[in-house]
Amino acid sequence: MSGRRIGGFGPFLVSAALAGGTAHAATTFTPRLLSGNAAQPAGLATGDLDGDGDTDVLVAEYTGNTVAWYQNSGSTPPVWTKRTVDPFASGPITVAAGDVDGDDDVDVFAANFNNEGIAFYENHGGTPPTWTKQVISGFWVGAWGVAAGDLDGDGDLDGIGGLTNTKCGPPLPCVGVEWYDNDGRSPPGFTARPISPGLVGASSVAAADVDGDGDRDVLAVDTGNDRVFWYENDGAHPPGWTQLLVTDDVDDPWSVSTADLDRDGDLDVLTASAEDDRVAWFENGGGPRPSWTMRTLASHRDGAIAVTAADLDGDGDPDVVAGSWNDSTFVWYESDGGTPPAFIEHVIALCGGPEGIAAARIDSDADVDLLCAGNPAFRVDYFENDANYLDADGDGVRDGLDCAPSNPAGFAVPAEVRGFGFPSKSSLIWGTAAARSGTGATYDLTRGGAAVACLSDGGATTTGTDGDIPPPGALFSYLVRAANVCGTGTYGFATSGAERTSAACP
Repeated sequence: MSGRRIGGFGPFLVSAALAGGTAHAATTFTPRLLSGNAAQPAGLATGDLDGDGDTDVLVAEYTGNTVAWYQNSGSTPPVWTKRTVDPFASGPITVAAGDVDGDDDVDVFAANFNNEGIAFYENHGGTPPTWTKQVISGFWVGAWGVAAGDLDGDGDLDGIGGLTNTKCGPPLPCVGVEWYDNDGRSPPGFTARPISPGLVGASSVAAADVDGDGDRDVLAVDTGNDRVFWYENDGAHPPGWTQLLVTDDVDDPWSVSTADLDRDGDLDVLTASAEDDRVAWFENGGGPRPSWTMRTLASHRDGAIAVTAADLDGDGDPDVVAGSWNDSTFVWYESDGGTPPAFIEHVIALCGGPEGIAAARIDSDADVDLLCAGNPAFRVDYFENDANYLDADGDGVRDGLDCAPSNPAGFAVPAEVRGFGFPSKSSLIWGTAAARSGTGATYDLTRGGAAVACLSDGGATTTGTDGDIPPPGALFSYLVRAANVCGTGTYGFATSGAERTSAACP
């Protein structure tokens, strides 16, 4: 175990290779320089910061003390204009983006490492937008990880911070992971609340419904103590938290993220750990307190430091993207869609210490592109996905998976209805599937074998009320099916991996 190791980086190149096997045709990427003078870019996020309909890139430039954003021209390929959110940040190291104040533009959170803590930047709109800064964590506390998510279920985005606590001790708390309760006002105010019961070196945090109960849990690495935790949200207002272990079989974990890699309806956990050179995923065993099975993608990536997931080859299952610090390698792992999936490693590039990585639709086609922040290389690179799927209606879903390729509101990529729970004795709640089944998604709610409701959903979590609530001790079964404007729906995946479909809800 040790702190971050800094190694050299080789010449910039692009290649594709099959690790340990015979090379075959795979999705490839064309490198395009986004910035060659970013001052130690450490963290990346994406979002439409100027509201012009394309994806911009947000960068934490550590030694430049700048939270920067790069404006996408919307052309193919994009031309980038560097602009600043905060030119006086104190060592920004990670960033997150989302509409925090509900005014339909993208705001920013940043973790500022040099004892400034977590900052919120309100987007006031305009061309380009202007920003107001608000430090929402304690003063003289550094921060590593940052994320955004609605942790208390009140419809607005809260902040999540991983603090370094370099000056931990009275009067400063030794918290490590905390969240910032958004009061929903305009401008929003934030109340800092602890998540971890003690000091956790959280260089990376994430929000996700790990246990499938309908609320957002929190994940964090504990870098110095070689652990990865998830924090169970009890659904209260404000929520309480239980610290639970994903694994302690990692050495210097730096990054954590989630994805349903095996498509079984629950979220798995991905990690990159620097000292054991490992990129791994932990299979979620399901249930309210899931067990975790480690599955190693690679144990030879020198200084593995960043990991995320996205469907890069357009086959409907998530692939994995990772970066390693010491060998400067940026790679992706192609999923074969099995149960559990096997992965083939493809080298994308040498990226000069890829500390920050992201996957997003950057250009005008339907495939997912990649971004890499090469910290010691002082550059940010954009990798254009060469798959170039046909997407006639521009809805972001390739025509081969689109049940209505000329209707941007009608598409059906297999998706689970998850997060089913009882927030009260008279209401039912579940996580939306509309993001993958179209803006016309509906939900068919079945209790005890009889359909009791067909509820439309506009993209947010839907609550249905069942007037016949089971009396104490009674047993009833509930099932929620998502349908869309194309007239098909799903109950999830069969054990074979095939989608279970049925007619649309009447």
